[in-house]
Amino acid sequence: MSDQDTIADQIAAALQPLRDEIEENAAGHADALRRLDQVRFREQVGGELIKAGASPKALTYLLDRASQYFEVLDGEVRTKPGSFSSTRPGVPLPINEWITTVREDHAFAFTKRR
Repeated sequence: MSDQDTIADQIAAALQPLRDEIEENAAGHADALRRLDQVRFREQVGGELIKAGASPKALTYLLDRASQYFEVLDGEVRTKPGSFSSTRPGVPLPINEWITTVREDHAFAFTKRR
């Protein structure tokens, strides 16, 4: 083994803890962003559900149902690809249309009439 190989190995060994720390920080950052997206989803979609009369006890259930049709992208709740309005073909499913449908299909999850 040459002196250059030895030096390169020493540098690589010295840099490995920094690489590990960067990877750990990146993973932590990704996890924090994922949790922030979950909070945004809960605040935005949950807020609309509560305004529509959803029971607070059913909110987790309804948010789970909503996650089948909506997601957070770039900090905003958006309709998932393939989820379209039933009244306007080709138009992404609006949250208010979804809520109207879910109120009809899951009336037990709502406490009041709009």
